[in-house]
Amino acid sequence: MRWWWNLTIVGKLLFAAFLIGLSGLGWAMYREAQGPEPPRGPDIASQPAAPPSSPTHPTPTPPLSPTPPVTPTPPRPVPSPTPTPTPTPTPARAATPGPTGTPGRVIDAVRILYTTCEGDGACGAMASGRLVHPGAAACNPSLAPFGTRLRIRGWDQEVVCEDIHPTMQGWYVIVWFATEAEGQAFRQRVGPTASVEVLYTPAR
Repeated sequence: MRWWWNLTIVGKLLFAAFLIGLSGLGWAMYREAQGPEPPRGPDIASQPAAPPSSPTHPTPTPPLSPTPPVTPTPPRPVPSPTPTPTPTPTPARAATPGPTGTPGRVIDAVRILYTTCEGDGACGAMASGRLVHPGAAACNPSLAPFGTRLRIRGWDQEVVCEDIHPTMQGWYVIVWFATEAEGQAFRQRVGPTASVEVLYTPAR
C-alpha cells in the first residue's frame, strides 16, 4: 500500500472516482441480470380491513319489532259539583186572620178588649144563653163559634167564646171580668192586640 501514500491528492481522488464508477457498473449489471421488478401495489397495511362476512352471504340484520299502537287513555270524567240545596224560607204567619178558627192554629194581631159587670153593667146572660162567668168572652161567631176555646198569649187563663159584639168585625176577643181592677190588670198585661191560639173548635 506504499503506492497509495505516494499518490498525490489528485491521484487519490481519481482513483476513488474510478472505484465508485466501477461499483455503479457492477450494480447495474446485477439489476439487469435479475430482470424487471414487478410493480408494487398499494400498501395493504394502509387499506381498511374488509368485514369478516362474505359478500355472497351478508350477515342478516334482525327485523325490527313492530311498535304496538299506543291506545290513548280516555279522559276521566270530572264529577259535577253537587248543588247545595237552597233552604226554603218558612213563610211568616199572616197577620190577617183566616175565616175559621182551627185547633192548634195561632191567630196574630187579634184585637183584645175587656168588659166588666162593675163598670159596664155586663152582669146578665150572654148571647149563648149562659150567664156571665170568669173566662167568658165575646168573639166573632163566624170565625169562632160558641164553645170555641182560646188562649191569649201573655194570659194564663183560657177563655170560651159565648157572646158577641153587635158591631165589630174580624177577629176580636172581649174578655169578661167582674171588677174594673181585674179588667185593667188584664189590659196592661196583654195589650190592645195579641196572638191567640185556638185550642178547641166545636163541630157545626
